[in-house]
Amino acid sequence: MFKFANMKRLQITITTLLLLLVSNGLLAQNWKQLSRSAKEMEKSGDYAAAGQAYESAFRLKSSKKEFANAAGEAYLQAGDYVSAERAFGKIQSDGAFPLAGLKYGRSIKSQGRYREAKAAFKNYAQTYKGSDKTLIQKLVDNEIAGCLLAEGMENPAPAFTLSRLGSAVNSPANDFAPIPFASGILYFTSARDKKTNILRSRLEGGEWSVAIEPKLPTATAGALSQGSFSADGQRFYFTVCKNDDWKGQQAACDIYVTRKKDNSWSTPARLREYIKMGGKTAMYPQIVENGNNEILYFAADRSDGFGGMDIWYTTRRIDSGEFDFSFPKNAGKEINTIGDEITPFYDPQQKALFFSSNGHPTLGGFDIFRSSGTPENWKQPENLKQPVNSPADDFGYIYQDSKENVFLVSTRNFSGKKGSNDADIYTINKFGSGIFVEGTVKMRSRRDKRYKATLYELTTSGQKRLLVSRFFETENFRFDVLPERTFKLEVTQIGYPTLSYDFNTKDTNQKIYKNVFEIGNKQSSTATVRTTPNSTSRPKATSAPAVTSTPPAATTTERNKTYSGTYYKVQLTVVVTFNEQSTEYDKVKSYGSIDTEYLPTHGWTRILLAPFFTLREARNVMNKVKVMGYPDAFPVRYRDGKRMTP
Repeated sequence: MFKFANMKRLQITITTLLLLLVSNGLLAQNWKQLSRSAKEMEKSGDYAAAGQAYESAFRLKSSKKEFANAAGEAYLQAGDYVSAERAFGKIQSDGAFPLAGLKYGRSIKSQGRYREAKAAFKNYAQTYKGSDKTLIQKLVDNEIAGCLLAEGMENPAPAFTLSRLGSAVNSPANDFAPIPFASGILYFTSARDKKTNILRSRLEGGEWSVAIEPKLPTATAGALSQGSFSADGQRFYFTVCKNDDWKGQQAACDIYVTRKKDNSWSTPARLREYIKMGGKTAMYPQIVENGNNEILYFAADRSDGFGGMDIWYTTRRIDSGEFDFSFPKNAGKEINTIGDEITPFYDPQQKALFFSSNGHPTLGGFDIFRSSGTPENWKQPENLKQPVNSPADDFGYIYQDSKENVFLVSTRNFSGKKGSNDADIYTINKFGSGIFVEGTVKMRSRRDKRYKATLYELTTSGQKRLLVSRFFETENFRFDVLPERTFKLEVTQIGYPTLSYDFNTKDTNQKIYKNVFEIGNKQSSTATVRTTPNSTSRPKATSAPAVTSTPPAATTTERNKTYSGTYYKVQLTVVVTFNEQSTEYDKVKSYGSIDTEYLPTHGWTRILLAPFFTLREARNVMNKVKVMGYPDAFPVRYRDGKRMTP
């Protein structure tokens, strides 16, 4: 989990490769050596590798259940909820680890499996025997409330969509803490290239430019991140943490400030010690002007808070020559909980505080909330729901103008993301332009009316940006779109080709774009229809080659077939070298086709059984192959051919 800006680095190190060799019998380590290796990996911030090492140690020494617990904790830090579920599942009923059952349920919830999560939470509360059962029941009730909230939002009709910023801004590392400085200028923090620093990008021709290091003061020691400019641009508040590579909860952070002097910045000064008062960290500063004063909002783990990270605020006179802020005040019980509250952003025009919390009912991990009021009197926070929030961690909501340039940060999956679990920056595309695309779906079969409609924006570089994806059972659907853009609309139903329709909205006189999608009819498999704004015809959608919903034969030519919609594979193991002629996997071929996924960055290959079209079927096969020589087998969810992690 991205806990209070857990800027985890998931780069697999040489140590991780050695661990993979262990799993393949190429390098023998005993459980003591694995345990020591895991601790070193934790210290270095490589939580994914640490989790694998702890699990391997537990497999060799099953009486040491603390290894399973440590593996689960490490996987949570890495955001690998599938593996966390597996680890905590082994000890969820063990009284020696009273919180394992709660974390088991949270791991399931963070995968969006709300029905299963509710059952896990209820079972945990019923079997819990600790003296603090009242507190545990409150925590469980809060988690279940989040599940019910999510279930009540199935197939929402949002007033906006999200777009992930491209590779010029987002990297395989963590990219977070966006600071919209002016129209088309974005500062943000990135942990790329083994260094955490603030970068800047410009919006040019509809595309964000390659991020560069701006002319800001440098930190003499530690990581520079998470900033906020004063309204006049003359002061910059930011965070410096001792751990340059962001080792999660181990980070010890302070808030600094610098003044603008001509064309340069003054030497940064740390705010006074009472800002974090007995706590280990203070971060996420946001400065707001209020008459002759400025208010600094921030998050800290002060000892006099409600628990974990809380939102605090402090004030000073703008004309003061010193940064003599008042003694910080807690934002209060309406905002803060026994959990963690981070990334405050206050809009004085709307009198609204936006922040993220894992202590209020959430869809999973951190969710973004909004509360109206003033620092002395806040109303009950409102969950911003989907698509702002997701089963993953969502935080860092901020804007300069509430009508445009709205940003947030999320560890959610997206098309093309393959399990890195890093944080990425997204922008909100608000609707209300009065322009729509309408789809009419005609089906040959009436037995299954459920289909998925997905809208993408096509950039000038040819990339697809996912805007919205929803399931429908009605014949007609509609999405809002923005002017002066190019889009691709796709309709998918399991067992049939994906149908697509490309259009642009450059004609200001045209307000509605229509298309008919005929599922089950013979259609061309080569071209995609592209329409001009003045087109008077209603083109039929084209399709990719049809796919089948029945499992393929276990042959090399059928390997790695993809399917529309959601399906599952069972990962058997990871190997350094895959021998296609080997008979090693013949014993499990009766359960499915052998698929492989080669990861060139690390030089190893995943071995999987596929496909399965229900989670229950995948788990049944998983249980069977576990006793056939693959004890670490686990199910993996895929969507439209993409591996979903979690």
